[in-house]
Amino acid sequence: MYNGVVDVETAFILLNIEVGSDQNIIDDLSKIPEVIQAYNVYGVHDVIIQIQAESVAELKDIIAYKIRRIDNITSTLTMIVSD
Repeated sequence: MYNGVVDVETAFILLNIEVGSDQNIIDDLSKIPEVIQAYNVYGVHDVIIQIQAESVAELKDIIAYKIRRIDNITSTLTMIVSD
């Protein structure tokens, strides 16, 4: 804790998804409290999301047990922000 603010870990996750499933996935992601932002993007990946948690271990749990279990996500690439 620093100046009354709890330190948080941040990660960006790039998703590849099944064609046509983008809106359902964005809707499912919006139900996860740790998801700060989610965007459809053009390029190698289809969706990029930002998540925050209190620890790296919690980030891993969110990714493994909440995000990767959403139907029609075919792959993920996680980038944990460093200071």
